[in-house]
Amino acid sequence: MSTRRKFTFPLATLTRAADFLGTALTDPAYQAEMSVRLSALLMSAFLGKITALTGGATAQSSQTGDLSQLTVQQQEDFHEMERLTLGARRSARLAFPSQATLLGAEFQVGEAGSRSLSATIARARLTHAAALKHATDLQTQGCISADTAALGTAIAALADVGNEQEQASDERLGLTNEKIIAANALYA
Repeated sequence: MSTRRKFTFPLATLTRAADFLGTALTDPAYQAEMSVRLSALLMSAFLGKITALTGGATAQSSQTGDLSQLTVQQQEDFHEMERLTLGARRSARLAFPSQATLLGAEFQVGEAGSRSLSATIARARLTHAAALKHATDLQTQGCISADTAALGTAIAALADVGNEQEQASDERLGLTNEKIIAANALYA
């Protein structure tokens, strides 16, 4: 469940204002005057809220980087999986020209779903299963058993990647909620 902000202005505005006040709280020139008006506990809590907000932004940025990165080998496996999946679908369209339901349901031809890595791998798995099931029909249209086996190998090589991407995405969403909670606490 996502958390809503309690304010409508940009988060950068809150962060900038909090940084200015945080700098004033720790500046020796103003610290004596600040300690007369604000308790040490209040100043410490405020500085902690600033740290929670800015530290969360760094962690979220790092998580976004993790989410978008694939190793060179994983990129090669992904491109090979896509190439072989498209080849199987092309052969299926030739083998079953008037069977739109079969093409859409089993081979995922024309399916415009999520373009996330895990969704793409899931559609490739369905296409691979259909290619195994209809191997003799596809072979007459150029999709040989070696292609189907290579597709299975490429999908297997990417099996953990989809799970890692989903986990990174979930962690990023959690960090976003944490950041909003910290911003709400700082605003209050």
